[in-house]
Amino acid sequence: MNSFHRPTSFTSFIAPLEDIRAVVGIDFGTTFSGFAYANKISSVIDLHTQWPGKEREKTNTVLLYDNSCREVLKWGEPALTFGQKKNKKSIKELGSPQSPHVIERFKLHLDEKLSIGEKPWLPQNLNYKRAIIDYLKKMKGVIENTLDKRWPDLKLTQVLFVLCVPAEWGPHTKAIMRDCAYEAELLNESIESHLEFTTEPEAAALHCLSSIQEHGLTVGDTFLVVDCGGGTVDLTMRTIQMGNKLNEETERTGDLCGGTFVDQEFINFIGRTVGFNALQRLRTYAYGELQILVISFCDQIKHRFTGDPDEYETAEFDLQDICPSLINYITGAEKTILENSEWVIELDFKTLKKMFDIVINKIISRILKWTYGVEVKANFDICNDPLELRTIDNKIWKFDLLAVRGTNVSVNQKFCKEYKPLNPEQTMAVFKVYITTEYQPKYIKNENGMRLLGTLKITLSKWLSRGRDRPVEFGLTFGTMEIKATAKNKLTNETCHTTFELDIKR
Repeated sequence: MNSFHRPTSFTSFIAPLEDIRAVVGIDFGTTFSGFAYANKISSVIDLHTQWPGKEREKTNTVLLYDNSCREVLKWGEPALTFGQKKNKKSIKELGSPQSPHVIERFKLHLDEKLSIGEKPWLPQNLNYKRAIIDYLKKMKGVIENTLDKRWPDLKLTQVLFVLCVPAEWGPHTKAIMRDCAYEAELLNESIESHLEFTTEPEAAALHCLSSIQEHGLTVGDTFLVVDCGGGTVDLTMRTIQMGNKLNEETERTGDLCGGTFVDQEFINFIGRTVGFNALQRLRTYAYGELQILVISFCDQIKHRFTGDPDEYETAEFDLQDICPSLINYITGAEKTILENSEWVIELDFKTLKKMFDIVINKIISRILKWTYGVEVKANFDICNDPLELRTIDNKIWKFDLLAVRGTNVSVNQKFCKEYKPLNPEQTMAVFKVYITTEYQPKYIKNENGMRLLGTLKITLSKWLSRGRDRPVEFGLTFGTMEIKATAKNKLTNETCHTTFELDIKR
């Protein structure tokens, strides 16, 4: 296959999309990456599985640099396990850390929601963009060789690349990825249009669309797409429409709660068992062995775990076989206990399930899709309130907030406030519940999707002599499938309630 180098000046030739003969879909993931390819005239999609170190659908998103971070020594899974035997010798003879740098999860540096402290460590002389470029270069080599074997006369300028990205990425982040693809020589200025982006939830939904018939789904049916990656998990609700199309019913929601967070819980378990000082020394002096331990956990336990105690047998990790260097660092009571168990660590069902539960509970958490509030009448302030919302009695209808969109709510969690009648002679309180996509609405108005959800009334006819001092507690309780609105007269304890349909993001 003909390759190319980055041009030093702009060329007027622009390769038209009509010249496209093949499409390559690239999944550049936080922990694993891969690609699939297809010819334009064929519906057959081939998934690449021949990766360095192992035959599998994806390879690890990992780079091994030399000490100066100028040269990539290994990439993919071999970058994790490289130097394992060499490290054992260096520990005993030199007692100094290995010089190469293992770089992982560098994609998270593109997540603008993470603070600097939450992003993965990088050496001072390595920029995350450099790591992305170097990794894409390695993938490009594999892509070229694969396509060249399949279609020897195909040129790289005849390939359309489609890159999956997280749904929350904005134009700025996509521009960074385009620049990195350019630097990695997947593109040049003549074919810069040959890179398109699709969101990971959209790609997952389209895959589901190809298999709806085998699940008995038809037009009008709604299904939940759960895209569980290594770093993130994305959830969307889709409804099947006429013409083999999908409609997004809820806003996409996602968070950093992918499979690697289960791995981290396993590492924490090892640290509690052998001592965190021993674990840190293993990480420093024999990182490859630590990764062998994690890979063993993933392949033998994590990927097979169903959550059914009847299907699980307590797993055993023999440190003398899997991670012998770790034994050299274990001291104190931990050493005595493990010596008595012949250096075998047991992982029972309850402990393993807890590792999953910590992550799964974050996945299934319920997030409010709307901001909820009630309509309240207030005196009009000519200096601060919009003139067009002024009523004929010199009042204004305001939005009094109860629960904010994006809030994580537990089942039967209640949001409530206390209200008092506007007039001393008032005999009825009417609570109109409104919802909106706005986070901090101030007024009741037909903007940002604001609409009336429902109304609840409660009598105030008793204790009229107390004037406005007749408090009513109004609240919304978010149940499993419904919202329960409750109004309670604080003087008489009279309670009224109604229910609304619950619309949340899961």
